[in-house]
Amino acid sequence: MPRLPKPHVHSVRAKLLLAVIPIVVVAIGALTFIAVERATDAQTDAVYREGAELTAHHANAFEAEARERIALARSIATLGEHVRSATRAELKELVRGFLARNPRLLAAYLAFDTNAYDGRDAEFAGRPGAGPEGRIALYWTRTGSGELVFDPELDPNAEYWTVPKTTREDGVIEPFLYEGEMMTSYVSPVLSPAGEFRGMSSVDMSLADLDARVSRISILDTGYAFVVSREGLIVTFPDERLIGTETLARLARRTGNADLLRVAAAVRAGRSIRLETTDPRTGKEVVVFTAPVPTGGWGFVTVAPKDEILAEASALRTTLISIGIVAVVVVGLVIWWLATRLAKPIAQVAAATERIARGDLDVALDVRSRDEIGRMAQAFRAMVDELRELAGIADAMAAGDFSRRVRPRSDRDVLGHAFARMSDELRDALGERSCLEDLTERMDTLEQRDLAQLEAGLRAMADGDLTRSATVSTEPLTATDGRLARIFNGMLERATSSVESYDAMRVRLGAMLNEIRATSEQVASASQQMAATSEEAGRAVGEIANAIADVAQGAERQVQ
Repeated sequence: MPRLPKPHVHSVRAKLLLAVIPIVVVAIGALTFIAVERATDAQTDAVYREGAELTAHHANAFEAEARERIALARSIATLGEHVRSATRAELKELVRGFLARNPRLLAAYLAFDTNAYDGRDAEFAGRPGAGPEGRIALYWTRTGSGELVFDPELDPNAEYWTVPKTTREDGVIEPFLYEGEMMTSYVSPVLSPAGEFRGMSSVDMSLADLDARVSRISILDTGYAFVVSREGLIVTFPDERLIGTETLARLARRTGNADLLRVAAAVRAGRSIRLETTDPRTGKEVVVFTAPVPTGGWGFVTVAPKDEILAEASALRTTLISIGIVAVVVVGLVIWWLATRLAKPIAQVAAATERIARGDLDVALDVRSRDEIGRMAQAFRAMVDELRELAGIADAMAAGDFSRRVRPRSDRDVLGHAFARMSDELRDALGERSCLEDLTERMDTLEQRDLAQLEAGLRAMADGDLTRSATVSTEPLTATDGRLARIFNGMLERATSSVESYDAMRVRLGAMLNEIRATSEQVASASQQMAATSEEAGRAVGEIANAIADVAQGAERQVQ
């Protein structure tokens, strides 16, 4: 058998690796790029959102404090609106007691417009503890030692008087420096039941505590926060030289940073904004967040260095890129391992197929998986088993054993069906155990012995010798030895019948000759009988010859 050419092919593992790994690398790279971009944007947005939320949180805390202080001023105003029966001295002590009960306040103030309280301003004009016009102006202050001091002065042009008089609403006046300390006043109008302005009340608060608390606010690593008033006056700031002396507008002109004007406008409008600008302190790129403090119209501002904001995003970008590289390596190793695992059983099947193509059925597959490759190996083993079975049946048939049946595996088993038909035909012709050898032996015996005796007897009879007998000693084949055996047995029966007819004719001829010798008177009739007998014998010989010819032709056909 010629050797099959061995084709030059790449391994399945190499093909899988070459086909899959580039796609995986591109896919993971693309996913990593998308993830990095989205995560960076998300991280940046998260930091921006956190900065805005932090700014709003501190602004809300400051707003709560402002409302609390406004409530204090409102309490004094309520006192002036409803306590109408108290004397001026009693009212003075009520304000003093209020300041004494609120140690965080620097001052408490209650003042009335001309004759708005008791209509006796002229009576008290010029008296000690009263102003030159006699109007009620009860201003108590707290000294550095904690002593409470009374001051009856009233400036009708001052902001603490004009703001509540003009707006008829609670408010906060612009902060101011007093003896080197930043202060502000929370004012509230005193109104009549008809809503007419009768006076005002206020509480003064130091902003030093606010500055200390704001300076402790941590914005990333080096960021900071500060507070500005409605008019842009810097109330708290890391550079103390600017507190109470500088506004955002002047700072913008001095530093050439117009973005500070946008911050001042946002505070004045009570809006929250976020903008990227240059830090007026360090010159670095920063992100500024503002949040309004509605009470007073102030603004809370936080400043975050841009590089610190993006630091987490950059770290996240580096982490994701590293994860992507590791993922590519890990996935590549996994694909290599899977390709090796997939290619190994396929290589076993290929090698086994090549051996079968060379006629070697002594192959075995050590593949036990339950996936498609396992199914392929199982089908291959079934095919090898079927080929081995057919080879064994072919060997048995070659040895004359036709008893083994071929069972096709399915309706589409072409080889199995063909083999089964061939086996059935041979079994039908020769039997389950081949009778061909016995048939040949018996045909030889019939021809060489039995038919030879018959031929010799007929020749002798033709020569007038009736002493030659003929018998058939050939044994018939068993009935289960197939169709050829049955044909041979039929031919043997006809040959036996012809031999028996010959032998019976020979005996009758002998008897007739004996009668002719014994009775001479019957010579004529014996001659006639003899002639008749000869004619009959001729017919018998013809029949025997025909029978022999039939037997010979049948044997020849069977042998062929």
